[in-house]
Amino acid sequence: ISEFPRHIFYEGMLLDGPNVQKSEFGGALKSIVAVKFPHVQPFNIFDLDSKESRDGGTSLSNKNEAELVLHLYRTLDRETDGLVAKSRVAVITPYSQQSSLLHRMFEENYGASYPSRVEISTVDAFQGREAGGGGGVGARP
Repeated sequence: ISEFPRHIFYEGMLLDGPNVQKSEFGGALKSIVAVKFPHVQPFNIFDLDSKESRDGGTSLSNKNEAELVLHLYRTLDRETDGLVAKSRVAVITPYSQQSSLLHRMFEENYGASYPSRVEISTVDAFQGREAGGGGGVGARP
């Protein structure tokens, strides 16, 4: 995932933490996803023909995008025989309103315990760290 911002925004200066650099990082889940979804990469961009909306304020949300996120998560959960549920998935969005929408949708589908499966937050909240707050991402000159 870090390859995109490393080259686009940081001119190659952003380095992964030592845990991410190890070949076994991602474990069985990474291997299953690579086999079952060979065209899916750690960082993907999906361009949906949909519109954002505002519920007052300045933040935006997009229900179609949120539904796609939920669909992708369900598919991963099903195709990995629940292994994705034992991992911690991060959903990162630039908008707080989108984050709120995603929280509601995941709670409706997975109940109040969904945060043990999925961490949903804004770009600002994730800045400079990994999901779960484990650190490991940093910039070195």
